[in-house]
Amino acid sequence: MRKRIFYLDVVRSIALTMVIAIHYNLNMTIHNLDTAARIPFITQLNGHGAIVQSLFVILSGAALMLVYGKREKSIHLGEYAKKRILSIYPLFWVTYIILFVFMTVYKGHTPFRGIHTWRYIYTVTAFDGWLLPIQQTPYMIGEWFLGFIIILYCLFPLLLAIYRRSPAGMMIFAFLVACIPALYEPARLGMSLYTSPMARLFEFAFGMLFIMHYEDGVSAKQGVVAAVLLALLYNVPNGPWNFPLNVVMGILWFSVISWVSRYLEKSAVIRNFFFWTSLYSYGAFLFHHYFLQFYLPRYGIAPQTLGGFFLYGMVLIIAIYGVGYLLTKLTGVLVKQILHMKPSRSRERLAGEG
Repeated sequence: MRKRIFYLDVVRSIALTMVIAIHYNLNMTIHNLDTAARIPFITQLNGHGAIVQSLFVILSGAALMLVYGKREKSIHLGEYAKKRILSIYPLFWVTYIILFVFMTVYKGHTPFRGIHTWRYIYTVTAFDGWLLPIQQTPYMIGEWFLGFIIILYCLFPLLLAIYRRSPAGMMIFAFLVACIPALYEPARLGMSLYTSPMARLFEFAFGMLFIMHYEDGVSAKQGVVAAVLLALLYNVPNGPWNFPLNVVMGILWFSVISWVSRYLEKSAVIRNFFFWTSLYSYGAFLFHHYFLQFYLPRYGIAPQTLGGFFLYGMVLIIAIYGVGYLLTKLTGVLVKQILHMKPSRSRERLAGEG
């Protein structure tokens, strides 16, 4: 049984909660429900979206490497693919079908009536959000990140093979590949550097390297240095260097969290909190964006005080995690019934290895 790495739970929980908070802020602004919260702090929080993306990418590389990095045998591609499919698709399909049925009942007709049926292949494969900028798809949940991370999962065996020959070679390879999008400009395809798997390969490889050399997190001295550098980088003005700046800040945040988590882990209450929120984070991720877009313009309230704005956001975040818990449990039951597989905690995690 592999060692449990607490700071991976912390990173996953913090990053997903930040994503929900940012989308809450944005949707409240879009629907003019944020009157009490139009302060610089909110704008600054929204600006952390790119750094949160970086945390997720680094986390994905680290979590996969934790499972496969120390094995002497080569990856069995069939078994690897099976585990990735079980970690991504059952909960995605269950959540999508539930929301599809709900919207059909709510509207009185099926959603996406103008889209050809064959385009549902994009949804079946979870690429509908990632391809949406360049292709009409029946997208509802999961956003661009799912298709994006699936591509990185496919590249993981190659990166692992290079790592076993030369860790430095893997990082050099990932860096050179990450530089390519800057030359062909993915914006020409309707995408951006932030949603390009090639552009984010270096962060993914960094996560792989980090877990192999800093499994217990960075030392106190290294954590302090990372925190100081992070504080300095927050004073760098915006410019054409924003993308690499966010990459570096994501790496530094990951390092700082790995250090601080050593102290957090001493509390059983905190350990259980981050374990629970991490365990059901994938369900919350799948559900949250569509829920906020559907709920806020129809039933959302406009808090009259800043405290009310934050309290309202906390209530919605807790509710979203609660639904993530229910969706995960339901999917576990269905997996057991359909595939005759006992839903273990590791399988229930679903996104726990990425």
